[in-house]
Amino acid sequence: TIKIQYVQNEDFDGKLQTALNSNSAPDVFLQRGGGKMQAMADAGQIQALNLTATDKTNVGTAALASDTIDGKVYAIPLDTAPEGIY
Repeated sequence: TIKIQYVQNEDFDGKLQTALNSNSAPDVFLQRGGGKMQAMADAGQIQALNLTATDKTNVGTAALASDTIDGKVYAIPLDTAPEGIY
């Protein structure tokens, strides 16, 4: 069963951190990467994804770079559709 909970952008970080600290975090949530993701990984609050080589190829090395810490991927982009600039 999937239960979606929408949270306003301004409230997101605080509610998520409270849930992580109380061991009641959702199984899947929006992750913005960067320093906050690093802190969550360091605290053992998030789990690395078990991606196959095919998964990584399909998403792309550059797309995964900002969601990778110490060689472990903790998130993937919401959109992996091909796009371009003309």
